[in-house]
Amino acid sequence: MEHPQQTRIHIIRGLLVTAITIAISVLLSIVIMAQAWSNRPGEDVKARITAQSTISVKGKSTQRITSDRGVWDSTVFADGPTLKDAYQKLESDMLAVRAFLGVQTFTDGELLVSAIGTQVRYERNDKNKSTDVIKGYTLSQTVTVTSDRLQLLAHAASQVTDLIGEGIRIVSTPPQFVATTLPDVKAKIIGAATADARRRAELMVQSSGGRLGEVRQIRQGVIQVVRPDSTAMTSYGIYDTSTVEKDASVVVTVEFSVTGS
Repeated sequence: MEHPQQTRIHIIRGLLVTAITIAISVLLSIVIMAQAWSNRPGEDVKARITAQSTISVKGKSTQRITSDRGVWDSTVFADGPTLKDAYQKLESDMLAVRAFLGVQTFTDGELLVSAIGTQVRYERNDKNKSTDVIKGYTLSQTVTVTSDRLQLLAHAASQVTDLIGEGIRIVSTPPQFVATTLPDVKAKIIGAATADARRRAELMVQSSGGRLGEVRQIRQGVIQVVRPDSTAMTSYGIYDTSTVEKDASVVVTVEFSVTGS
């Protein structure tokens, strides 16, 4: 049987351990509360956090531009049982095409004639498979008209069917209208889009009581050149050459730092 004195010692030790445990818990609670109080969002902390904040805003700019150069391709095809026959036919048809372009008042300096292309045509057997027997030849030659007289170019392209009526096998592509001033336009709309982004960012930040800081980063989107008032766009950019008038646009994303008011 345990002695009463030893029992009292065990009780006292247990009470001491409990007291120490409680004291440590209270001390830890006080430390945690003190840290939480010292880290509460006061004015200095707010200013420090705000100084590290940023805002990302998109800006857009669109400018109407007018093409100043047109390019128009027409390819003439001529068939013949021999190369000589095909060439004679091609030569005759090309003279007719040149005469047509001369009537349209295009000069030699506006014309570029390609080399002659040659295609051999072979006989086909009763199974519709090509044989080694030559049936004839097809020669082709392309005339490219490059001019700054855009209305004349468009008119000539619409009248090329007259040559078909003369028995000339000609394939014409729609004229392409380009703006050689586009590099200068690009620089302007990028600057305007960046300014637009700043205006948007200032409105947003000022309305929330902040102040817009320095530019941290600028990301430029691709240039879109589309028909007037078109909303078409792609991730790789568009350059529509079908119209004389065009809209060139760009979107930029600008990241600004934000500070407290």
